[in-house]
Amino acid sequence: MWFIFALATSICAACYYICNQNCKLSPGTFIVYRGFIVALAVLPVAVFIAPDFAWPFFLIAALQGIAVSFLDYNIYKLFRKYGAATVSSIQPLSVLLTFVLWLIIRPSLLFLYMENIWRFAVIVLCISSIVYAVMKYRRQPIVFDCLRQMIPLLLICSFIDITNKLIMEYANNHLWQASLYRVLIVSSVVGFINLGLSFRQGIKLKTLLIKENVFAAWFVLLQPFSMMLINFSAHFAENPAYSSVVVYLSVVWILLFNKICQFFGRPQNYKQIEKKWIILLLAATMILIIVTAK
Repeated sequence: MWFIFALATSICAACYYICNQNCKLSPGTFIVYRGFIVALAVLPVAVFIAPDFAWPFFLIAALQGIAVSFLDYNIYKLFRKYGAATVSSIQPLSVLLTFVLWLIIRPSLLFLYMENIWRFAVIVLCISSIVYAVMKYRRQPIVFDCLRQMIPLLLICSFIDITNKLIMEYANNHLWQASLYRVLIVSSVVGFINLGLSFRQGIKLKTLLIKENVFAAWFVLLQPFSMMLINFSAHFAENPAYSSVVVYLSVVWILLFNKICQFFGRPQNYKQIEKKWIILLLAATMILIIVTAK
């Protein structure tokens, strides 16, 4: 079941990326909207839900909000220094960290893997192949200075992936309600932190309230669906790395969208990707799903 939610998340991620590419907002303004607009969107539903969750749930959600804010701020800094393509080619390595760290947190899973060593080998090979394909199709050499600076950020990415699964253990079996509250808490924390950072960088409040800017960010309303879907996927997967790595299928949906646009005479400005990397990505994902599906 986990893969159904992961595939849906990849489609949401593709739509989000396509809309973001056509958005003319500055990064500082955009990340404030990404917090507050999402929080305001789920608030009318959240007020009718009793938050009957264990207290660690709220702590983890708040820590996730802080982690996401720190990650966004520092990723944008690295974008300006090394370029988005270079940074994005390194970021998939966080999935491998997630896979290993979850085995440390849940060593019982390692014993389960050892019961069928061939299944374990196939899982590791599939995840590594997907990460390799995503890193290679960007055609960017690894900048080791950038890699060194990204190590803390890769750990934060893994923290977010792991807590997507861990937080649901404190939901007291109220899965969709807990996931909705997680969206509310994380987005609110992200909004307030980035609002403070925006003021510090000289962005005026009136800029954030301009009607045209708010309407330009309408697509952030995809974020609640994406966040809830990845929550469900991580919850049902035996290792949250499965969910995180399948989301990289978003590149396939983006390419498909480009082909449709080309058919109607409106091609988008996306880089061409060698077919061998797409084939590797699709094949490894399909095998991973078959081997781990429950």
